Amino acid sequence: MFVNNGDSPARRYGRSFLRAVLVLGLIFSSAGCMEKTVITSPGVISKGAKPAVPQEASSSGDSQVVRGATPYVVQGKTYKPLLSGDGYSEEGLASWYGPDFHGKETAGGERYNMYDMTAAHKVLPFGTMVRVTSLENGRSAVVRINDRGPFVGNRIIDLSKSAADQLNMAEKGTMLVRVESIGVVPGLRNGELQGKFYVQVGAFGKEDNAGGLSRALLDRGFKVRNYYSPQVNMWRVQVGPYDTLSAAVNQVESLRDEFVGSYIVAD
Repeated sequence: MFVNNGDSPARRYGRSFLRAVLVLGLIFSSAGCMEKTVITSPGVISKGAKPAVPQEASSSGDSQVVRGATPYVVQGKTYKPLLSGDGYSEEGLASWYGPDFHGKETAGGERYNMYDMTAAHKVLPFGTMVRVTSLENGRSAVVRINDRGPFVGNRIIDLSKSAADQLNMAEKGTMLVRVESIGVVPGLRNGELQGKFYVQVGAFGKEDNAGGLSRALLDRGFKVRNYYSPQVNMWRVQVGPYDTLSAAVNQVESLRDEFVGSYIVAD
């Protein structure tokens, strides 16, 4: 039997929120003509205009990508996803979601399959493997985090139907559990994503316009990179580099009011 946990409005944040706000983009780029992989929001990857296969983390040379790493807001509350699930453990109430969401897009960018061993969590990185153990009957299940939630009451994790069945909680709807991470997302080291990151603040069809912004940023003390992108016939203006993803995210946050469409570029 399907238990409606009342989580529908928040569950749909994965699409409505991401469509409404451009919170993070990462582009593998160089001054040359290489193809670019763009992340325009947490959990949504596209190559050019086409969706790419969802992935937890990836690398291209020295470049790395983590999805869903920026803060997000649901029902007026801000959540700050962790950069690593290493050593994570908590106890609380688990719920589950099923047929009403089967086949719909998750915040992690893939289609929800209620028969897979997956779960939604508010802050653990997408791709993190966790063991969920019932504190009521001792049964356990290993699931992969691929969605955000639950955003109802004091619930800490939202399980797929198969995971709920394994814990023998599907009919009950909720259950007291312990959640423990048993694996981390590749590419994350010591809770931080290392690399070489820039913040793109502008793109112009005319070199003079890009040069004007570059000079203004230099006058304000920024280190600036300005280069031509032949794929789109645009001049890109970026500040940086920053050694960690969190440092670049902090810079995006500080520039967001002035440069609304700014995003992060990973070399």
